[in-house]
Amino acid sequence: AKLALRNGRHIIPCYSFGNTEAFSLWYDSFGWMEWISRKAQASLFFYWGKFGLPIPHRVNITMAIGDMIEVEKVENPTQAQIDEVHQRILDGVEKTFNTYKNALGWGHKRMRFV
Repeated sequence: AKLALRNGRHIIPCYSFGNTEAFSLWYDSFGWMEWISRKAQASLFFYWGKFGLPIPHRVNITMAIGDMIEVEKVENPTQAQIDEVHQRILDGVEKTFNTYKNALGWGHKRMRFV
């Protein structure tokens, strides 16, 4: 958001459907991976695809493109301006997701930003 404000560049929100099905993930219910990730200051996770290798499963991946978000150029944007553009980006991504999710068989899913 800050970069878009500084350069006056418009933003196009997008969402890619199907990425979460390309690989399988191991979810650590004990919190060991979270502890190691915090110590390493990097997110660590185990994933696998076809034949247990890092080759993605064959799935359809569809890119949904939302409406352009116009951003005016501001040399030194304030935190409030950055937050406002950031919220517009999140709203745009969520709107794009909700617009196309039913057509792509994801009607039961909902988007949540954490």
